[in-house]
Amino acid sequence: DSLINNHTLVVAMDMPAFGYSDKSEFANYSDSNKIQAIHFLLNHIDELSNHTKWNLIGHSMGGITIGEYASAYPQQTRSLIFIDGLPFKRAEHSFLQKLILYPPLLKWSDVILEHYFLNPSSFQKLLTSAYSAEADSLSYTGYMNPFKIKGSGSAIFRMGANYCYPSINDSIIDATPKLIIWGNKDQWVPIMIAFDYLKKPNTESLVIEDAGHCPMETHPQEVNRAIINFISKLE
Repeated sequence: DSLINNHTLVVAMDMPAFGYSDKSEFANYSDSNKIQAIHFLLNHIDELSNHTKWNLIGHSMGGITIGEYASAYPQQTRSLIFIDGLPFKRAEHSFLQKLILYPPLLKWSDVILEHYFLNPSSFQKLLTSAYSAEADSLSYTGYMNPFKIKGSGSAIFRMGANYCYPSINDSIIDATPKLIIWGNKDQWVPIMIAFDYLKKPNTESLVIEDAGHCPMETHPQEVNRAIINFISKLE
């Protein structure tokens, strides 16, 4: 709401395999398809709104996604906002990544998700670890419900098998205005991995002392204020 009240057009997307996105066995989870799908959507919005450039926000693995998008479409990128995630370089597919596309494993992944992990207790424990604070029922129920969609377990496996660190153009990233927001208590992606990035040109940062991996949820006021201040200076 705070971003919208700042007269900012906000577009939130479910990445393939997550949220309420397509979970079918025929969905394309490749990096290139993901970037092209985002490009198609933003181009369509551009045509309707006379929009020209976007402030791209990526959380966790989303930091890699926006880094790849900016590298492919710098003319469409105004700034990059990383929240507890960064654009790491590409790695080759491992044997394990190829193995998990084995059909029986995909079937079992759905069974395991449904019978062992798809319950409030498991999601509360997972989210409490991500928050570095106790997760309430509204939060873990909100995360759990999309996984009730048929095929969610195997969709995550397919995404993992197709996932590899995308092509990043360091020169473009360095030249693009950046805001890095990090939770100092992040147990999933420790802040120490961001130290080199904090020294990059055109970079501002906010470290939230008592936040974990999801500061935009646990500390929305601080995060949204930082984003608004950052993008306001770019206009």
